[in-house]
Order: sequence, then structure tokens, then C-alpha cells
Amino acid sequence: MASRRPGIESVDVLLSQHVPADDLVEIKRIFYGRELQALNISSEAEKLVAKHDFDIQGYKFEALSEQVRAPRIVRVGKIQNHIALPTSEPLEVHRNAIHERIATIVEAAALCGVNVLCFQEAWSYPFFFCTREKESWCELAESAENGPTTQFVQQLCQQYGIVNLSPILERDLDHEDIMWNTCCDIQHGSGFG
Repeated sequence: MASRRPGIESVDVLLSQHVPADDLVEIKRIFYGRELQALNISSEAEKLVAKHDFDIQGYKFEALSEQVRAPRIVRVGKIQNHIALPTSEPLEVHRNAIHERIATIVEAAALCGVNVLCFQEAWSYPFFFCTREKESWCELAESAENGPTTQFVQQLCQQYGIVNLSPILERDLDHEDIMWNTCCDIQHGSGFG
């Protein structure tokens, strides 16, 4: 959620303001498939949303019943974030501010009962791969096994009992400092998956 043009909250809101109701139903069917039931968001999570300026939504969809296994509820969350400070701030200060913001969002997800949480690609940096500023941001590339971002996410997973998919820019020290776009599967009980 980078800075927004005033009055435009999302594509859905914009469409609902300008498209007739019958057409809107068909547009949403094309975009999203069948209409899903909205989930109630916990009041504690709503307080975090209001205090820290982010959005939270939840939807339910059914899976086919199985004959052998009992049904279970799995709550999967995904986070699309924005940077927390101006990009002129020092790199480590910037990363720490993003970590702090994400910690609040993860808390809200946990309050909603999320079991598996997915972060966006290279979430602890601004999106820089196609910009001329990429060299300085690449300094934040880190070990996927024990870098500061993985350690931070491991703590969150342990604290909230969740599994997390954390895509980072990995620096492979064992292979000539090659950088990889890596997704870390972090388990709440065992650390790095």
C-alpha cells in the first residue's frame, strides 16, 4: 500500500462506485470466481488495523468433503505490505522499521486464527529489482538460514504458532556471494523448514 490517490481505496471500491450492480457482480465473478463468504474479523485485530493503518479482509471457501480424513479448518493469510520509511533512511533502519510494521500485521493475522501466513516477494525491501537504486538495497541480501529477517520471522512463528512463507533476497555465502530470490518455509516448532 504505497501512497494512494485521495478517494481511491482499491480497485473493488473504485468499481463499486462506477459500475452498475449487475455488471459489478459479473466483473467480480470474472476476477475472483464465485462470491465468497466474508469472515468476521476479531475486534482485537480491528483495533490494530485502526491504530496502525492497514487493511484486513477474510473470506471462507469450502473444500470437498473427504471420505477418509476428518475435515479441518486451515486459515491461510497473505500480506501485501508497503515500506515504512522514506527510502533515504539508512538500510538497516529501513529494514527494522519494515520488520516492526510486519510484526503488528502478523499479530492481527494471529488474532484472526491464521495458521499459514505468506509474505510478498522480497517483502523486507522496497521493490527495487528494476530500478537504478538496486545496488544499495542488495546490501540487505542475507542468509536464508540465519539472517536477521529469517531470525525475526522464526520468532514470530514461535510466538504465534504459525507457519510462514517468507520470500527474501538471499546472499549465498557458500557460492561466491550469489544472490537468490528465495522463499523460506519457516515452521513454528522447528525453525527453518
